[in-house]
Amino acid sequence: MKTIAVWADTEGAPTTCRKCDAPIVFVRRTDSDKWTPFDGTRLVFVRTELDQVDTKPTRTIGYVDGASNHFATCPFAKEFRKRDK
Repeated sequence: MKTIAVWADTEGAPTTCRKCDAPIVFVRRTDSDKWTPFDGTRLVFVRTELDQVDTKPTRTIGYVDGASNHFATCPFAKEFRKRDK
């Protein structure tokens, strides 16, 4: 199973997709610091760990199943992609 590392303390309030009306929740990825939508009303972490970087306070990294990324399940995902300028 592919997992995606996210900052556990950035989980947003549940909302719905603008295109397909599915329930989603946004959270920031650790690799790009971008907000990413995931299916459901709450994130389910496969595992968690403390950030190894010397940050104060220490942040928790949560690992989410990559299959729950809403861009992988939304029938309108292509419409959300940014186009090259």
